[in-house]
Amino acid sequence: LKNSPKENREHEAQQFIEQHKLDISTNHFLTQYESYRDQLEGRTRKLFSQISFYQGILGISLLFFASRFLFKYCGARITSLILPLFYLCVMLALFFPVNILMIESFLVIGYGLNYSLNRAVKELLYTQTSRATIFQAKPLIDGPIRRLGDVTMAIFKLSLTFIFVKILDWPAVRVDQLFVATSLFILGFWLYSVWYVGGIYDAKKKQAKASEPVS
Repeated sequence: LKNSPKENREHEAQQFIEQHKLDISTNHFLTQYESYRDQLEGRTRKLFSQISFYQGILGISLLFFASRFLFKYCGARITSLILPLFYLCVMLALFFPVNILMIESFLVIGYGLNYSLNRAVKELLYTQTSRATIFQAKPLIDGPIRRLGDVTMAIFKLSLTFIFVKILDWPAVRVDQLFVATSLFILGFWLYSVWYVGGIYDAKKKQAKASEPVS
């Protein structure tokens, strides 16, 4: 019913009742559906509110107690690899049965690591660039280019669904498999990129430290 126009829901509900031989009137069925939908929306809002709350606590805690230690003793390369490696573990875990608590935990940890480590490392990497990069390229990267990436992935998913499900009549699960394969490729590129750039930063930091005059 969720994907049906409102004017068609009564007819589809009647067909469903007849098909499964349910002892319920159409009006009562639709009333129950509306009640379920309202409750689901409230539960969904509560779930995301809890995720935001615990993500904030975890992010601030990591920022105060873990980030400085990681930057100092592990370097930018190792620190920047933590988030993509976590996402890789999550993608592998999703091939197995999971419950809502596990998904909530994945989101809390992912958001927390992004806030405390990923964003911090990104700002740290800019310190080795020129003023032109910091004040001209950085706003462009953080704003339009980042949003362009979000829009591109959304359009890509919709395009896969339209081409393979609507036109070629493939099952929807095939589209999900293609999207997962693409996501794994992007994740691999992300891992290589942060490993490479983080290594350059750590090397320059060592060079700068070695060239400091001994007091």
